[in-house]
Amino acid sequence: MLAAFEPSGPAEKAIVRGRAGWTVACMMPTVSQHPVAVTLTFDAETGVVIGRNVGQRYNTTELSDVVLDEPFDPALFRWTGDYIDADAIDAQRRAQYAAHQSMLEQIPTCTPTAWPRPELETDVREGDPDSWALRVALYDLTGFDGEITRWRRGTPRPFPAATERYPHTHLWSDHYWDYALDTNQPVPDSEAYLIERSTPVVVPPDTAPGNPKHNSHA
Repeated sequence: MLAAFEPSGPAEKAIVRGRAGWTVACMMPTVSQHPVAVTLTFDAETGVVIGRNVGQRYNTTELSDVVLDEPFDPALFRWTGDYIDADAIDAQRRAQYAAHQSMLEQIPTCTPTAWPRPELETDVREGDPDSWALRVALYDLTGFDGEITRWRRGTPRPFPAATERYPHTHLWSDHYWDYALDTNQPVPDSEAYLIERSTPVVVPPDTAPGNPKHNSHA
């Protein structure tokens, strides 16, 4: 959109392929950190851009043989049918994401408290608020990429592993949970043992006395 271009100099008269116009130096918006300088020439009669120069070889465009169509009937662009409100859909998705993240934050973590490599980063991906099953992504500076998943012992795994991305799996269990460490690279036994030993043991909600989800028959 031309409205997003910021003029960086005064307008000057110009001729482009025989048509009179006005040339303006602008700063072109860009996704990079450094805006790009561009010169635009607007046709004096119609106001359309008839010249564009970014100052690089093969990056100059000039419009010739300008022919104006007949005026459009405004009804051509009028829509009376069903439509989707993109802003409302986006707001709904954001609200759903925020609610999902809030739910995940209420589930006790299964992130290891000790990590054998530099600067562990985590991202909670999925969770079950009723059972406290959880899936957490794990990354570090060595290129390690993996996930740790926790679910109630003896029950089916709720979050399937991405076996193509994580072909290596280390499994273990404690009194309450089954665990899986799925990784993109083999994990030495010493590191797997450290991760296993430092994974927090959480009492499930249906077995914790005083918890409204406590089940005395569990």
